Amino acid sequence: MANGLRKKYNAMIDARYFWFVVLMMLCMFLGFGVVLFISERAFGESVFEEDGPFLLRERSNVYEVVEEHDRFSVFETLVKHAKLVDELEGEGPMTLFAPTDDAFEDMEKGMLNALFMEKNRGLLVKVIVYHLSPRIFLAADVVNEEELPTIEGEKLVVEIRGDDVYLNGKELVGTDVVTGNGVVHAIDGVLIPRTVLEKLNENDDREKDES
Repeated sequence: MANGLRKKYNAMIDARYFWFVVLMMLCMFLGFGVVLFISERAFGESVFEEDGPFLLRERSNVYEVVEEHDRFSVFETLVKHAKLVDELEGEGPMTLFAPTDDAFEDMEKGMLNALFMEKNRGLLVKVIVYHLSPRIFLAADVVNEEELPTIEGEKLVVEIRGDDVYLNGKELVGTDVVTGNGVVHAIDGVLIPRTVLEKLNENDDREKDES
């Protein structure tokens, strides 16, 4: 009888172990689906076909996000021109509000061309670091009318409209891509510090007077 009870007990343990393994596998698949859904929401499309789910592959720094995603090609070029790659790869924490290529399409061509000029590299640096905060901000953490500090010095003003988040009137169109040194949000407009805008307008007026 003892042997019979032992066999029944072992069979019961084996059955419990089997269903435990099945449950764990189910949880893994469900977790994978949630992460893929978040990645699709984060940048408006799935990159599963290209290089695996966006959020599953750990990025060591915010620059890797800019470098690896086609939506940020213009911003990446500006970062390289300003020689700020090392800063974006450096020690955090930091939050990067990266303008998409569509954001630059809406920008005045004259202003974009001016930022590429060698004499205006200092202004370009100020523009880029105006998109960079020395703190971590997730989309769910910000509140309406909050002022976010930037490395440039001027602050960014948050506006909440329903489920959408805006900074200085520009909408966050992709949020919360976490990396080893910070987090990246995609934004649909280029943020220009007031001092840079004044300087560019001043230079433009001077050139018109001289011509």
